[in-house]
Amino acid sequence: MAVTTLSDKAAEARRLGLAARAGWQTGVLRVTVTGQVDARDSLSLQIVHPTQDQLDKTIPLTALGQGTYEARIELTGQGKRHVILEPADQRWRLQGDWHAPFNEETSLHAGTTPHGA
Repeated sequence: MAVTTLSDKAAEARRLGLAARAGWQTGVLRVTVTGQVDARDSLSLQIVHPTQDQLDKTIPLTALGQGTYEARIELTGQGKRHVILEPADQRWRLQGDWHAPFNEETSLHAGTTPHGA
């Protein structure tokens, strides 16, 4: 059975015990995932501006091993962003909020919010 709704994706993330932390420093975005993540999964992180679609970014992440993923990218701007972490097949989702200029880590968790993309 395909997972199609945000609540199904959140339930699957909870079932797998998934949580993540994202941090950015000097051009390197690093995401650390805990729980039953499949090392073969290709993950991407979406950074979504609440009102300006042209500022949205989808960032493919490279697996480094042991639940750590990274991408080289410059992040700029000010204000709140919604952050969504998903595998390529979108069977689960972790999300949270991050405040630009992205100089502090943020936590991502399983849950549903009105802003899902």
